[in-house]
Amino acid sequence: GSCWAVGVALESVRRKGLINLSPVGGIWAVGQYKEKFQALTSPTPTSLLPGVVPRRVRVCLDHAEGRVTFVNADNEAAIF
Repeated sequence: GSCWAVGVALESVRRKGLINLSPVGGIWAVGQYKEKFQALTSPTPTSLLPGVVPRRVRVCLDHAEGRVTFVNADNEAAIF
């Protein structure tokens, strides 16, 4: 299976070494790991769309509102 993640990070997040892939670590992301599609939340990942892994994910950042949303780019369905 494939392993991937997509999202946004605070400018202050370290670019090398061990990284905390969660909002606590300054990263907001979704991804696939071991055949599970999940939001990388803290303290544990949140499972998303059982059995469905989007082919394309749109990351929407509203900097003024401090909000990040993830959308299935193929059908515009909200992911997280």
